[in-house]
Amino acid sequence: MGISIQLDKLVNLNNKDTLTVGTHNKRIHPDDVLSVALIKSHVEPTKKVVVIRSRNSETLSKCDILVDVGNGYPELQDKLIFDHHDKTETYPNGIRKCSCALLLDWMFDETSRPLQSWRDYLLEEWVYGLSATDCGQNAQSYGVKPNPHNFVSLLNATFVENETDEFQNDMFKKAVDMYCILIQRYYQKFNASRNIISYFENDIVRYQGKGVVVLPSYDYVDKVFEYNKAVPEERKIICAVTYSMKYGKYEVNCVPRNCTTELTYITHPQEWRNKRSDELSQMTGQQMFMCHQNGKYSLHSTFASAFNIATMLKQDYDKSHGF
Repeated sequence: MGISIQLDKLVNLNNKDTLTVGTHNKRIHPDDVLSVALIKSHVEPTKKVVVIRSRNSETLSKCDILVDVGNGYPELQDKLIFDHHDKTETYPNGIRKCSCALLLDWMFDETSRPLQSWRDYLLEEWVYGLSATDCGQNAQSYGVKPNPHNFVSLLNATFVENETDEFQNDMFKKAVDMYCILIQRYYQKFNASRNIISYFENDIVRYQGKGVVVLPSYDYVDKVFEYNKAVPEERKIICAVTYSMKYGKYEVNCVPRNCTTELTYITHPQEWRNKRSDELSQMTGQQMFMCHQNGKYSLHSTFASAFNIATMLKQDYDKSHGF
């Protein structure tokens, strides 16, 4: 279940064919599952990962890596351990780091600079949200996605008495395997997004100058988000022109800053909102059909009108930001 990135620092931790990872037993949490899945995904098939779930320090001392074992193990402090219970570290955005976040920092440190973009992708898409939730923070209040894959908590059979350790460990293994599959999917998406700048500069989508893009449909806006992550502020796409099959009109959409917010870079002027075709055409000199009251999109009778308005909005944005 590995991906094409093999980390030497994981592979070289020992001279064996296996890498032993220890974590706590009993209840299953997204933090410990993702920690193990990250290791497994970046070391297999070179080495096989063996997982030991226990709270016994003598048992855990036999492991190569410890994740999310909890504090209270002073005798294990010489081990390679990633646990957030006995220390508080935060990202610059204020989110506390859970165990898998600490592990990710170690896996992709400054010595692995070419892989930093993969680390950042995992942070944005998954780890920020998981870490915030695990540490009791509201992910959305920090402007990040909540943990999108929290289903592993459902594997804890709350109403089943006397559940065996063997059954719980089997559930944990299944959860890790599923998270490894998800990491593979993220890696495929990451590889596709690395080509996003050229995507907007070739014939697949007509890239029309700085800040305005013409899309086959608004479904392509996710690619705009990826592009905007990769370029400086003055090159970001803030308006997208599409054709609306629903209305049979050309549409100007003000692009949200990211996929978790409705906050856009710019909006249509207040005086245009809730106005209709005749009045708008007089005000703008374009063939505008309507401007929504929220100021985030407008409809146009012609492509030229839509593109001209999008370009005008971008010029206003540049002027207000001194670009």
